Amino acid sequence: MAGVILLLVLAVGAGALILWGIRLPPTRPRPRSRYRGPTFMSVDRKLKRRKPPD
Repeated sequence: MAGVILLLVLAVGAGALILWGIRLPPTRPRPRSRYRGPTFMSVDRKLKRRKPPD
């Protein structure tokens, strides 16, 4: 009987962890990943380097 209760508690705990993981917000991709372009600062630096000095 104790084994059945232990298995039931483990199953409920695993289900709760799965539901908690589904509800988490998505993580922010790293810059230069294929899902997100370069950051504003990296584009700004690149444009400043391309301009000829006055």
